[in-house]
Amino acid sequence: MGNFLQDVRFAFRQLRSSPAFAITAVLSITLGIGATTAIFSVVYGVLVDPYPYRDADRMVHVELRQKGDRGPLLVVNGTEYQELKKASTVDDVFLQKDETQTMTGNELPISVQVGMYSPNLFEYMGVAPFLGRQFTAADAPGGSPAPVAVLSYLFWQRQFGGSREAIGKTIEVNHKLYTVIGIARPRFTWGDSDVYLPAVPSADAHDYWLSFLKLKPGTKHPAAAAELQVLLDRFTKDDSKDFRRDRKVVIVTLNEEVLGRFAGTLVLLFGAVVALLVIGCANVSILLLARGTARQHELSVRVAVGAGRARLIRQLLTESVLLSVAGAALGMLAAYQGAKAISAMVPYYSFPHEAAIRVNIPVLLFSAAVALITGILFGISPALQLSRPQLGQLIQASSGKHSGSARGRNVHRLLIAGQVALTLVLMTGAGAAIKAFSSLIHAPLGFDPEHVFVMNVSVPKGANPTWPQRIQANETVRRAVAEAPGVSSASVSTTWFPGLGGFEGKIEVQSKPTLTDAQAILTLVSP
Repeated sequence: MGNFLQDVRFAFRQLRSSPAFAITAVLSITLGIGATTAIFSVVYGVLVDPYPYRDADRMVHVELRQKGDRGPLLVVNGTEYQELKKASTVDDVFLQKDETQTMTGNELPISVQVGMYSPNLFEYMGVAPFLGRQFTAADAPGGSPAPVAVLSYLFWQRQFGGSREAIGKTIEVNHKLYTVIGIARPRFTWGDSDVYLPAVPSADAHDYWLSFLKLKPGTKHPAAAAELQVLLDRFTKDDSKDFRRDRKVVIVTLNEEVLGRFAGTLVLLFGAVVALLVIGCANVSILLLARGTARQHELSVRVAVGAGRARLIRQLLTESVLLSVAGAALGMLAAYQGAKAISAMVPYYSFPHEAAIRVNIPVLLFSAAVALITGILFGISPALQLSRPQLGQLIQASSGKHSGSARGRNVHRLLIAGQVALTLVLMTGAGAAIKAFSSLIHAPLGFDPEHVFVMNVSVPKGANPTWPQRIQANETVRRAVAEAPGVSSASVSTTWFPGLGGFEGKIEVQSKPTLTDAQAILTLVSP
């Protein structure tokens, strides 16, 4: 222990005597470790541990694909739901239906995202509430859901200021009162619902609900898909207009559904920052070798007075590990800000909303391991090279001008060649990414997004029972917005932007009567 402390003190003195070298080396390591840790924070939060739900690895989406590589999710009615739960590969199923409703009873109505779920939702997820309790099957006796609600954490903070007194209060949604029985945890954001309500399907055979499955332990996706395909074919057999006809069942994980191909992009990005870290290590190795040339006289003297090769290697590695620890400490500070910046910059629906992108214990352990490995990595070659000084240098009058051995020069060349090769690879990849990004930025959207502002407006159910009344209500809102100061024009649509949202429907093309099963995404818009 005494020798180790002596090595550390001596390493501090050596680095203090060469501040320019120390600062350059630490900054190189800071950049590499900071970038690597920040990206690993994203990779860990998005790919390794994105969901706070119990048995999330067995929770799957059931896609119905026809020709493309993506398709709508499986929807079922009440009868089909009961059959789905009996499948041999299925452990549990819950149903979901989303609606934008209006929170009434206040001075101003508020649009809220209401999620209606089968009563087993929270049991399926296996997540305890933040406050209060969650609804269960007991809250829907005999298929009649009780007027109770669980609020999302964000909605609770926004609407009730985070007050614990919200439990037991009533909220009015579409002129119906619900008692608040619980608050969901911050990371429980399933469906992006503001309000979670227990609900059950009606007796209507066309009352369709989204279904989400949890497979039994050890079940393979192809086996589950095969069983569900048989069920789907039976569901659609007796209904000639069933929109699920001729669809192929594909099982995808939660992350596959949300991330798609973006998971591969994250892995490539992580590989790129690791390459950046390797370049930083090579930089420091070259600096250590160059500095070691000037220390040949010192090292030769230490050998002459009895220092063994292992002792020199340990001393030199202590210096390199000390540099890496300093770089890792600064890199962690950069990683904290970097992880926040990445999380803020990515598009809203790129990552699972449950993902917690932060520098946590696994990320800290990763950073510590990287610091230790990089310290050894960039220090081992110089240590091995410099631990065999030529004693003949002692009699050289100008030992400080010694140019180093041929072997040392070869290591220099090898490190520089590796740096150049890795840099070219990164520059090529960055150039291709910038080109692709530029083409996306300039891709024609079919509309001009400049100065366009979108807001969600919902009218309470039952307020306008007929189509003419609904049209008139929407026109009243549109006209009021259009007359507001600073507004040049206003329109009303059932979707946010062209191409996003809408509903799928079959179409017939008169010029091509042979074209069958043609479908299109339909959206209702004002003139």
